[in-house]
Amino acid sequence: MPLLIQCDSNRVSTKEINYRYGLKTLTATLDFQIDDSTSYENNNLQSGYFETTEVLLVESKHKNSIQYYSIESGQKIHEIRLPKIGPNSIGEIQGFLSISEDSIIVFDKWRPRAMLIDSKGKLLNYIPLSDTRALNHASMTRLPNVFIDGKICLFIFPDIAKDDPSFFEGHIFFELIVDISTGENRFLPFSWPEVYKGRHWTFYHTFPSRILGKNNKLVYSFGADHRLYTVSLDGIVESRDAKSDHIKDILWLKSGADEHETFMSSGIYAMIIYDKYRDVYYRIAGLETDPLLPDGKFKSVNLKPYSILLLDSSFAKIGETILFPKESYLIKDWFVCSKGLCISTANPEKRNINEDEMQFNVLVIDTIKSATVPKKSIQP
Repeated sequence: MPLLIQCDSNRVSTKEINYRYGLKTLTATLDFQIDDSTSYENNNLQSGYFETTEVLLVESKHKNSIQYYSIESGQKIHEIRLPKIGPNSIGEIQGFLSISEDSIIVFDKWRPRAMLIDSKGKLLNYIPLSDTRALNHASMTRLPNVFIDGKICLFIFPDIAKDDPSFFEGHIFFELIVDISTGENRFLPFSWPEVYKGRHWTFYHTFPSRILGKNNKLVYSFGADHRLYTVSLDGIVESRDAKSDHIKDILWLKSGADEHETFMSSGIYAMIIYDKYRDVYYRIAGLETDPLLPDGKFKSVNLKPYSILLLDSSFAKIGETILFPKESYLIKDWFVCSKGLCISTANPEKRNINEDEMQFNVLVIDTIKSATVPKKSIQP
């Protein structure tokens, strides 16, 4: 059983908080010029370096390739094309993990294995996977596969309906640990937290966000939990309160309730992001909103407002900023680079999306008198 350590939350009224820091969106966006075979909306984004150039690595399913774009110029400077047939082929790329410039793990949608390649696409090794469900989520930025001490960590969504009464009872594990050197596959003994038990939740609340945080620990953000969880590979779990000032209620899915309406009406926690350049965490929070438009139709999920909590490296909250206008952010597509936190502008509710480029808002840490936004200024 994992060891759980809880830290003091030190809760205070939001009206009494005057944060020193906030996030500011720069006027200039980061724009990457893509070809007609690459999507402007991409679920798998990683930053790194190629030779001496800072780059954004992007998966192109149509080309079965990994593309490298210069952060500075926005131009493609390198591409690894993966053969679809042959002994060392990738039938269809389904995620990748860049460990270093010449160590990249590529996942194949159709085979229970991964391949370790270099930056020229040369095969270095095969990595067997015992659970092919790992491949379903290998392309998701919110749940990136991570590498710790020679082991790959892959999120496996349980093969059981989330409406099953036993789904959240603590014995269903979802983090597969694959040891590259020995081939051992095992599950980390960690599951959904206590708040989930005995209730049904929307799909959005069920799906966590998990990243590699500081000190080689996994960091989890669950949609229905104000707390964050760090987990080491030996099963030690620690938690810390990281609550949004602007979430009033987190609603569970009652019998007969509409899932979309519940999601829009409820607070929810989305991505957790670690910024190694500035040694801070960002936690994205979805805020309550009226689920209906003035004409009585349901709002699109893309019109849900979001804020970003700014946390120091120990998860102490040092600021919170509401994203506005909400139509200018697509929160599922993001990456961090030397310039700041970059979030896609390709929200489907935004007019005039240029499909020939990937465009990102750049958010930087700003020292201000107060980052607490008055409630009257929150846009529903």
